[in-house]
Amino acid sequence: MDYALFRLCDRDRIDTLEAHVLARAYIDAWRAFYLYEPFGEHTIDSLELAIDFGPGARRLSTEILDMPDVNEALEEFARSRQSEGVACERE
Repeated sequence: MDYALFRLCDRDRIDTLEAHVLARAYIDAWRAFYLYEPFGEHTIDSLELAIDFGPGARRLSTEILDMPDVNEALEEFARSRQSEGVACERE
């Protein structure tokens, strides 16, 4: 998967091993939770970091493919989880 890492404050690219390890873990977590590839710019504000994923993500879920807008798909997923009584917990 193509991605670029950069700092939020000045948009300078980051190319450290630690940042790439974080990006790969982020990708794996995103795939596991949402069932499709991340794309676009994702920010981690607390780390002043952004990951820009290339255009045209390969989606793994046909249910999401039927929805034209990814944000709509994510909101629908969240609503369905809430209606099922599943709450996201943060530790």
